[in-house]
Amino acid sequence: MGQHRVPVGALLEVAITAKARADQDRLIAALEAIALQDSSLTFSHDAESGQIILRGTGERHLDVIVDQLRRAFRIELNMGAPQVGYRERIRRTVDIDYTHSKILGPMGQFARVVLRFEHGAAGSGFVFANEADREAVPDEYIAGIVKGLDASSANGVLAGFPFIESKATLIDGAYHEVDSSRTSFDLAASAAFRLLKDRRAVELVEPVMAVEVVTPDEFTGSVIADLGARRGQIVETDQRDDVQVLSAIVPIANMLGYENDLMSMTDRRGQFTAAFSHYEPVPRAFGDDPDRFPHAAAMRA
Repeated sequence: MGQHRVPVGALLEVAITAKARADQDRLIAALEAIALQDSSLTFSHDAESGQIILRGTGERHLDVIVDQLRRAFRIELNMGAPQVGYRERIRRTVDIDYTHSKILGPMGQFARVVLRFEHGAAGSGFVFANEADREAVPDEYIAGIVKGLDASSANGVLAGFPFIESKATLIDGAYHEVDSSRTSFDLAASAAFRLLKDRRAVELVEPVMAVEVVTPDEFTGSVIADLGARRGQIVETDQRDDVQVLSAIVPIANMLGYENDLMSMTDRRGQFTAAFSHYEPVPRAFGDDPDRFPHAAAMRA
């Protein structure tokens, strides 16, 4: 498991299906063609339900893709509401010492892992490092640990969201000549990971966008107030002729529908751009309860 960057295309998702079952294969082929030209678009397909999940960089990006499917490929679609790609992250360093030991008939299962979990580099995914002595944990069992951590970090411990910007380091462990196996170490690593929730070492985080709004002077107050209501923070203001340029950071969960709202506030004269900036902890108002999210929750894949 090596370090990898978080795919920016996973900020928002939307569920779509073809209205006509006969168009389902054409829909998948169309998306494959679009994805070849647009690396920030990803999608997955549930063959049983026919539902396809599109993942993109923002509401406008997904709207463009859906419009292309309808106009260029002439596919009629059913479409759900956009959902936000929340993530989980290690918030403080914690060492977990876990031993998996089980008797199964003549054979047993045994594996001990001592893992240090800590906050990782900004923009990274979930990273594993091995600093244990080979006499404590032979190389042949490391793949089992990686497998357990990979699966656990993909599924999360708070609310089922993948981990980002987090690191796990194997610092010690133990094995048994007869009873140890890759499966035993897989189970031990998975169990150690789940204990992160009990240790309160994990936080829920949300994608935050860098937003630039250009508005005529007379609407500046209304635009600033609206951004504040969206949990936005003004970073900089700049006067350019008769317009104000506002730079802000705003959680993407509160940016859904912003284009229409901005047009309404500014007599259709306002403009904005938005790009992914970073992840921030979800406010405690709903962050302490995994079942309570803003209206735009909750991307699981």
